[in-house]
Amino acid sequence: MSSLVLRRLRGTAGTMLTWSVGGGILGAIGGAAIWLGVRLVNGDAMHLPSLVLGMGLVGAIVGAVSGLAFALSLLVAERRRSFEELRAWRTGALGSASALAMGWLVSRDPTFAAICATLGFGAAATSLVVARRALAPGEAALGSRLAATAGVSNVRPPTSNGAAER
Repeated sequence: MSSLVLRRLRGTAGTMLTWSVGGGILGAIGGAAIWLGVRLVNGDAMHLPSLVLGMGLVGAIVGAVSGLAFALSLLVAERRRSFEELRAWRTGALGSASALAMGWLVSRDPTFAAICATLGFGAAATSLVVARRALAPGEAALGSRLAATAGVSNVRPPTSNGAAER
C-alpha cells in the first residue's frame, strides 16, 4: 500500500478512537446522571454500574461511528487541500454534520441531535487546532533530536561532484 493510503487509514482510525473515547466518557456521565435523576425523583435503586457501563458502551460505539463518518467526509470534501489549507470552521461543520446525523439516528430527538452537532463541531475544530499546534513544534524538536542522536552535525557537506568527502 502507498504511504498516502496508510496515512489516511491511520488518521481515520485515530479519529474513530478519539471520538469513541469522548463518546464513551459522555455516555458514562449521561448514565450516571440518569441514575441520579431516577434515584432522586422515584427513589428507585437502579443498578449504577450496569447503567454507567451500558451508556458508556453505547456512547463509545456511537462516537466511533460518528468519528468514521467525520473522517470519511473530511477525506472526500477536503481531498484537494493540504493540512495547512484546512479551515477550522469547515472542519467543524463536517464534524457537526456527522454528529448531527448520528444523534438523530440514535434518538430521533431534535434537542439531542442539536447537542450532538454542537459537540461534533467543537471536537472537530478543536482537533484541527490541536493537531496544528502539536505538529509545528514537534517537527522542529524531532528534527533536532534526530540530528543530535544520529550525529548529523558531524556529516561533511558534499563536494562539487556530489560525493561527501571522507
